[in-house]
Amino acid sequence: KTLSLHMRNQKLALQARADTEELAKKWAAAVKSHAGRAISKSLPPGWDVEAMLSSGVGGSAAKLVNKELLPSTCNPVFQKLLDHCFVCKSTKDRRGNTVPLRLEIVDAVRVQNGAAWMEYSKARTRICEKVFENNEWLKQSLDSA
Repeated sequence: KTLSLHMRNQKLALQARADTEELAKKWAAAVKSHAGRAISKSLPPGWDVEAMLSSGVGGSAAKLVNKELLPSTCNPVFQKLLDHCFVCKSTKDRRGNTVPLRLEIVDAVRVQNGAAWMEYSKARTRICEKVFENNEWLKQSLDSA
């Protein structure tokens, strides 16, 4: 009968007590729905915010993470990318050990990490601001375009 909301990066929690379990579930659904709408505005289009907010298999609602197994038809594309990028090279930490000649894709998983995306987005904005700050001519040319 208690709905607890824990605030991210703070030691605060909001608790609401409902008269019935059903009412508490309705409140929780309403809070999740509102949070989903608010969060989805700052995430890339197509991300499954509902899955991120649920505590289903492969995800974590507390961390805003959703993991989705991609169809095996994607594996050849990822294998081609891996074959193109992999370098079979012996390093000091592998003294005497065999080095793999090739890596093989077993499964591909799409990870949607809301917290990491928001952190990346803030860093990208900060870098853009610094670039514009240090290159006033660039900002003027973009503004005039």
